[in-house]
Amino acid sequence: VKSAERGDPYALQFQYAKMELEEQLAEMAAEEDGTFDYVSVRPTAFFKSVSGQVEVVNGGGPFVYFDLGDDRNARCNPISEADLASALIDQVADDSHKNAYWNLGGPDEGMSMKE
Repeated sequence: VKSAERGDPYALQFQYAKMELEEQLAEMAAEEDGTFDYVSVRPTAFFKSVSGQVEVVNGGGPFVYFDLGDDRNARCNPISEADLASALIDQVADDSHKNAYWNLGGPDEGMSMKE
């Protein structure tokens, strides 16, 4: 969704759709006088998805990454499915992300494929 927010030309259609949904949720929360709450979770790639590329490459397919131009490519900070599930469960008892967007990734700053 960050790519869609910036209007980056490489943003995917589902990122624009999620951004639109988040805007609608924020409007609903503002209109309902506190009776409607939401948290929009924006997880980064899953380790499972990233590691799935190994199978594709081993099968003769191309290695896929997002080229941003100017010798830059997209950074990735993958999160495991178990860590994402734990964070979501913890959120049920923690209002720190209430009525907000939550960019959720792995434990570090992430790396580009070039790095």
